[in-house]
Amino acid sequence: MKFELRPFDFDSAEDCGLMAKWSNDPELRHLARVNASDADYAKFVTPEEVSGWRPRPGDGKEDRRKWSWMCLADGVPVGECSLQLGVPHRLWKEPDVAWFGILLGEASARGRGLGRAFFALLEDEARRIGATRAELGVFEFNTRARRLYEKLGYERFGSVSELTWWNGKFWTDFRYRKNL
Repeated sequence: MKFELRPFDFDSAEDCGLMAKWSNDPELRHLARVNASDADYAKFVTPEEVSGWRPRPGDGKEDRRKWSWMCLADGVPVGECSLQLGVPHRLWKEPDVAWFGILLGEASARGRGLGRAFFALLEDEARRIGATRAELGVFEFNTRARRLYEKLGYERFGSVSELTWWNGKFWTDFRYRKNL
């Protein structure tokens, strides 16, 4: 199977539609986004909202650099990943820290080693742009992702208490880091 990343096209109805579909998937929505309440969790993401997620001049995020890609398996989109430099919510305050995010949206892509393959590509992209370290956050209930990150050499080094709401309570976000 061939794995590759292609730039996410925020002007593409297909890319934005897939991301909205994955963001609204009941099996994924609690894993992929921060929610403050049941009402927050119940909100649906539209393709138009996804199109607006790209950083734009004047949006107050000029100090951040962000790259987003579609994760392709044999040319078919199965997920999305991103990296950002300069995000204020990271705990590792060293320079050149890339903040990672990944979502395997298609059920057929999960549990088959694709996360490991796409993470290797994401780490390569981070090195290419000059990052020497990576940080990511994962909710405490996402044990599958936590195991993957630990197998990939990420170490848990901190947490943000009560960051997201799901299943009737607030949950902690565990922070993982790795030298690239």
